[in-house]
Amino acid sequence: MQTLILPDGEPIDVLVQGQGTPLVLLHGWTSGPHIWMPFIDDLAAEHQVIAWRARGHRPAPLQTATAMSLDQLVDDLHFMLEHFQIRHPVIVGHSMGAMLLWHYIRRFGSDHLRGVVFIDQSPCLLKKGDWPFAIYGHFDEAQNQALQAEMQQDFAEAALHLAARGLNPRITAAIEQDHPLIQQLRTYLSTLYAPALIQLWQDMTRQDWRDVPPTISVPVALLYGGKSQFYPVGVVKYLCEQMPQAQATVFAEADHSPQLSAPDEFRAALLSALCTM
Repeated sequence: MQTLILPDGEPIDVLVQGQGTPLVLLHGWTSGPHIWMPFIDDLAAEHQVIAWRARGHRPAPLQTATAMSLDQLVDDLHFMLEHFQIRHPVIVGHSMGAMLLWHYIRRFGSDHLRGVVFIDQSPCLLKKGDWPFAIYGHFDEAQNQALQAEMQQDFAEAALHLAARGLNPRITAAIEQDHPLIQQLRTYLSTLYAPALIQLWQDMTRQDWRDVPPTISVPVALLYGGKSQFYPVGVVKYLCEQMPQAQATVFAEADHSPQLSAPDEFRAALLSALCTM
């Protein structure tokens, strides 16, 4: 892992490993490059892998006064690609990473990319009109405001409650029973810098990327959990209709993070998708 200093002076951590076709891995909200570690060696056998820890996701306060937003993360991503002279990459985005990828494509287009992979993410988080693929299928602005108030009081518990109120009873039960893995996750979440992540959440939930998928001109893979705690599985069909070139894999028993809940199947599907890009 190396430290990259962004133009405003904010440091981020970046893992660069392997040679070959550039492969950029974008993690989710509150996560980091550790989410990819079980697959790095396999991916680096054929690719130059670049996996960052996005601004605001270190276990420490921000070192600059720059506001947290997806626009800023797009700036950071563009700077990182230029810094490492990355040309025609495949970009993989999980959760927030998928949102960031849609945001990046809205600004820069997709023609300069080799391919894109979206992992378990809806293009619009809030219920708007008859939109059926918000968080839980029904998460609205009132629920969002209540959640943000919880975040201000106890960020780690609020983040756990976001998952506990979701569509996967197994995860709900694990949180209610305070499973040892949930205890570990709570400890990890407690190390993060909540003000930055709350500000970023506010920006993410303001966005709507439903106009972006039809503009994507490169190969697309969709890797989704059949038992995601956050998104109805019907979002996969919706996205395939918006991107006819998309190849979709739904991991029947996986949750929002299929790379963790179905690692063997996820590895095989991701490697297979990359072979077509």
